[in-house]
Amino acid sequence: MPITQKKFNLPSTAQVTVRIVGVLLGAEFFIMALLDRLALELTTFQESALDAFSLDILSTPIIYFWVIRPFVNAHQDALHQIKHMSCLDPLTQLANRHSSPNIWRKFTPVAFATTYTGR
Repeated sequence: MPITQKKFNLPSTAQVTVRIVGVLLGAEFFIMALLDRLALELTTFQESALDAFSLDILSTPIIYFWVIRPFVNAHQDALHQIKHMSCLDPLTQLANRHSSPNIWRKFTPVAFATTYTGR
């Protein structure tokens, strides 16, 4: 039974860009509406600093869970699949020489010659 290769469904570059821009636009709209509604007496610098800080706090977790985390998980899955494929023969599903290097070391030509010729 051969190994079935897992297909990684990652968003395209355009989809990632749209997601990030959408998150930033939505968060900025929400923050500006909230600041306008609260009608705080702030200087321009204070309002800008509060806006920037709020945008960071609100958008970072959304971008992490919606954009970055799927890439990290797919990368880890790909590494696991590559390691699994390197340790098994795809036809027989038996361990190959990469899975247990100490066992195969005794079958090298030099080890074989020294073992059976007494040198």
